[in-house]
Amino acid sequence: MRILIREILETLVLALFIFLVLQFSVKNYRVQGSSMYPGFEPGQYLFVNSVVYFRFDILKLGDFGDFFETQLGEKYSFIFGAPSYGDLVVFKSPVDQKNLIKRVIGLPGDTIEIKRGEVYLNGSLLSEEYVKNRDTMFFDKIDVLDDEIFVLGDNRISSYDSRFWGKLPVENIIGKAWLRYWPTNSFGLVK
Repeated sequence: MRILIREILETLVLALFIFLVLQFSVKNYRVQGSSMYPGFEPGQYLFVNSVVYFRFDILKLGDFGDFFETQLGEKYSFIFGAPSYGDLVVFKSPVDQKNLIKRVIGLPGDTIEIKRGEVYLNGSLLSEEYVKNRDTMFFDKIDVLDDEIFVLGDNRISSYDSRFWGKLPVENIIGKAWLRYWPTNSFGLVK
């Protein structure tokens, strides 16, 4: 009887542990709008990995902050790596706090310029085979500063992104799009 109770307790503790890990590391996200079409369609559901960009503010660590290397500026250290070019990130909009998904185009130190819908990264034309509909927008040079990134939707003519509300503060990032799970015919890892 003792062995049975112990096994039940171990199973419950393990189940609780798995539940908590999933609650803190994976979030659900529903794609709204067509700003990322054709890669993502309205109504699709995704799992977002919220651990991959886990970060902490090294400025709050005082003298202990000297032991950590910062990424994307002077403020944050990312445990598992910082966002990089082409990553599909889910974040809180800096305008209305809605969750959005966009592609990372620029990182701190980069200069972004848009001419007739073509994106130039540090003076070089960016190859963007994933872009569905380009607009004819011109956009003066923007310097991406520390602790910011520049994001754009893949369907440029219907995307509300960094062109309109500016650079995205790193602290707004929720996580990286990881897995499509609904509808089932779109099931698969996000590329």
